[in-house]
Amino acid sequence: MQARLLAVNFYLEARRWPAEFILDHEQKVATFTEAGCPSSALPQRGGKPYLWEDFVLWLVDGRIGVAIVDQPHSSTFSQLRHFIRRFGPLFQHMQNKLQLLIATGNQSRARLYGRLFHHPTVWKIFHLELETVVRPYCLRAPMLSVARLQYPTRQREATRQHVRLIESEEPTELLYCDGLIHNN
Repeated sequence: MQARLLAVNFYLEARRWPAEFILDHEQKVATFTEAGCPSSALPQRGGKPYLWEDFVLWLVDGRIGVAIVDQPHSSTFSQLRHFIRRFGPLFQHMQNKLQLLIATGNQSRARLYGRLFHHPTVWKIFHLELETVVRPYCLRAPMLSVARLQYPTRQREATRQHVRLIESEEPTELLYCDGLIHNN
């Protein structure tokens, strides 16, 4: 849920940049192939190029930007490693025509990504200066915080201040967001 909110926040903020979002999957693949990257070098799933979950942008300086959204409950190290493994091979074909971005919801996560650029394991995977090709981007808009609450199912009466549960058996999940409770 938080990653989806972060993705929406990133899109709303980044659409004001001097860049053009490429949203259609076939157009994303064509963008890379027209820039000199064979489709076999693109991230694959089932033997076919797979860019559905990534933001692809034409940047004003002519480079292609690829942005992922930080998953707040996952390790920054594993996310960075996975991102580099997926898009690292493109640099053999595109050199300085590619910019990778990691959109985060807070400064501490952005700083953590920046420190990981010097991690020995990351250097083994990717031998270029990461600071120039991968950039953490911290959103300026405040990120909504969503806490997951697990309760046994009961009839619910919700107010802005509290949740009172009355007996029942099935489990359910409630999402608490900005003082409001929503059934999931």
